Amino acid sequence: MPRVHGSSLIECLVALAIFAIGSAAHATWLAHSLGVHARASRSFAATTVASNLATRMRANLDGVRRGDYTKPANHRDMTRFRRDLAEHLGPGASGKVDCEPDLSCRIRIDWAGHEEITWYVPSPPSAA
Repeated sequence: MPRVHGSSLIECLVALAIFAIGSAAHATWLAHSLGVHARASRSFAATTVASNLATRMRANLDGVRRGDYTKPANHRDMTRFRRDLAEHLGPGASGKVDCEPDLSCRIRIDWAGHEEITWYVPSPPSAA
C-alpha cells in the first residue's frame, strides 16, 4: 500500500484548536486595551476640566470668597464647568467644589457614580 502524503484529521483539529486559543487571547487583550484607553481618556478629560476651573478660580478670588463656586447658583464659571463636564465626559459626569475658610478648595469630578479625580487648589498667598 502506497504511503499517502498530507495532513490527517487530527493534525487539522490540533491546528484549529491552537488558532482558536490564540484568537481568544487576542480578543481578550483587545477588549482590555480598549477599556484602559477609555479610562485614560476620561482621566485626561477630567484633569483638563478641573485644571481649567482651578485657573478661573485663581483669577476670581473675590468669587471664591463669596462662595460662588460652592453654591448651587448659576455662576458663569460653574456653568462652564458643568458644560465642559457634559461635553468631555458625557452625561455620566458630575462635579462639585468644596472650599475651606482659608480659600483652599477641592474640585471633585465623578463619572458614573465613582470618583474620577480630586483636584486640590491651594489657598492663594494673599489669603493666608
